Amino acid sequence: MSFLLTILTGLNTEEFTENKLQLLLTGEESYVINSQEVANEFYLGHNITRSSLVEIYTGKRPDNTFIRYHSPWSNYNYHRNLYKEYNWKEVTISVSSKQLKLIKGKVDNELLVEHILENKTDRMQKMTPRFVHSFENIFTTKWTQEQSLAKAINLGITLGIKESNLTSNYSFTESFTFGKEESKTNSEKISIESGGMFEVPAKTCTKISMYGKSAKIKAVIEYNVTLSGNIIVTYDKPYFGHYFWAFEINKFLHYFNIPNKKIITQEIELSYLFNTYNKIEDLPESKCT
Repeated sequence: MSFLLTILTGLNTEEFTENKLQLLLTGEESYVINSQEVANEFYLGHNITRSSLVEIYTGKRPDNTFIRYHSPWSNYNYHRNLYKEYNWKEVTISVSSKQLKLIKGKVDNELLVEHILENKTDRMQKMTPRFVHSFENIFTTKWTQEQSLAKAINLGITLGIKESNLTSNYSFTESFTFGKEESKTNSEKISIESGGMFEVPAKTCTKISMYGKSAKIKAVIEYNVTLSGNIIVTYDKPYFGHYFWAFEINKFLHYFNIPNKKIITQEIELSYLFNTYNKIEDLPESKCT
């Protein structure tokens, strides 16, 4: 499954505090190691490197090493699926959330559109204006380290309002995949339409102002990335009576003091609009211009 970041904001215009803003990160990722670049993070990217480590580990250099069946970055011309045949587990990457920390959060009232309906006649007039405002919700992410391990992380974002019964998702409900680039920005264009029938008294005008809550949030997410599964080694001639062996990857890496766990950090910034509303004000004729 993917990760889902849920952000619930308040309706106030003050600085966010703990009881006014709620951030929740759920989900996890798990997949068979899928590229040489990712394998390199744990010194497993090249058969030559793995073979050298196995030679130290077992005392004899193998002919081939495997961390998954049909490696996508090398062709070993070995057609038996030993993983399936012996129920061994391919080397798997697991990603879980370690920490989610709010760095900065603020929400303000923002004037979006303003219309003045003027009635120059001597009697009440009914007017039906319509106005549209377009804006962009912007999501920026930056990986601060171990970028290749972040490529397979999908992060979906749901925005909502805490003090209401609204269940709408305001933006970024799709998943984004990041990690290769140092930083990346996605935006979603949204249009808000408003209108209605308004009674404007004689010799006056009515000012209709559309406001929205403008939120800006900065947070840091830390993920744990761990390895599990087996490395398989094969010999053309039997070694201690066997043509192939399987070693648990955690014990294998621990032998060489190579950590099987890394922490990757993602910085995110959100700028978005929510909870639009109209403010109506009657003005005297002298203020209609």
